[in-house]
Amino acid sequence: MHIGYNFIILCFIFLLVACNKDDDAITQPINPSINDDEAKDCSNAQRYDEVLKKCVNICTENEFFDITTEGCRKTMPNSIEEKICQGDLALDKVTSKCACFGRSKEDPINKNCVCEAGAHYSKIDADCVCYNQNKFYNPLYSRCTLFCKEGEELFMLSNGEFQLCVPKCKNGYFYNLSESMCVQKCEGNSYRKSGEAACSPGKQLTLTEGFSSILPSLKIEKDLVICLVVDPELKDNAKKIAIERSKEITRESINKWLEPLRSFGNQIFKKEFTFIESNGYGCDPSPNMVTIFFPWPQEQMNDACGAKGAPGCANCGSKTIHLSANLNGTEREVPVFMHELGHLFGFDDQYIQGIHKEPCRDGYGLYTTVMCYEGIHLKPADVEGIQNLYCRFFQNEDPVACAALQQRFSFAAISSS
Repeated sequence: MHIGYNFIILCFIFLLVACNKDDDAITQPINPSINDDEAKDCSNAQRYDEVLKKCVNICTENEFFDITTEGCRKTMPNSIEEKICQGDLALDKVTSKCACFGRSKEDPINKNCVCEAGAHYSKIDADCVCYNQNKFYNPLYSRCTLFCKEGEELFMLSNGEFQLCVPKCKNGYFYNLSESMCVQKCEGNSYRKSGEAACSPGKQLTLTEGFSSILPSLKIEKDLVICLVVDPELKDNAKKIAIERSKEITRESINKWLEPLRSFGNQIFKKEFTFIESNGYGCDPSPNMVTIFFPWPQEQMNDACGAKGAPGCANCGSKTIHLSANLNGTEREVPVFMHELGHLFGFDDQYIQGIHKEPCRDGYGLYTTVMCYEGIHLKPADVEGIQNLYCRFFQNEDPVACAALQQRFSFAAISSS
């Protein structure tokens, strides 16, 4: 019995020793990829990297090992980053500075990242994101725009607030929003009738009934005089200012009408003019005198023009122009004067009174002549008209210029309407 008991004790001791040996085998470190020789090859400032399988520098406390560059880079604890970077700004780990990312720009006062109109800064995306999910950042316009499908193009106002995808028009055409169609870009003396896509050739200007013109009187050797009459109710400084302004727009407008002739033919025209000031309602009449009433009281304009509320009018017989005081200092000052001056050159109106949908006569457009729709500069039909008028008066003196003009136009066809 003692033998059996002792045998059991011996077996128990044997099992206990065997178990302890297994535990030692499990806890023993196994690293088949590194041997003692390799570990000894790394210097004191290096360590062996298991991923790169080579020795790399040991980073300091304020650095981290960047496996992509295989080197140490400066780092900053999150708590410090959050403390330093304010607003939308975030830490740029390359420069270790707080900054905005993507297309945004930093607002140094509010520490926010500012984006273009229609976009906001997203810290998640680290970039500007369009508010409207149907829009995308368009580098062509440097703003968020609609995404137009194939065969369409973006129609946008200059401020970018109104955007619309419209059909893409062929070369030489553009999309007319008011007519919802592609229309031709008219050039020169051509115009487009409402509802028609293509441009039509414009007509030549016609002359006033009982035609007369101040053009011959504007030659350099002539003694044209311009009488300036201002509102008699104006006093002292106000009157002086009005006279100077009247001189300015008269000189400016006459020179604009003469500009197409300065490099056209051999006749030389004035650039500066002789002005005299009236002390009342006019100057002593002279055959070579033009009289400008400006600014003139609107109630007297009605009598002078024969129409209530007229901004201006011209009388070719008396060579007078009346401009309402209501135009004084407004953007219509010169455009209305340009139109009325056209009458003194001999050109007729080309608009239809009281018609707003198609205000110009057939053969004329809003962009072809100031004799239909006033403008600050001459339009294509006006340039043709003044050159045509030149040859009406100076064909014999300048046959070369007029022969070249006649190849394009039949200036003899100028007639009163």
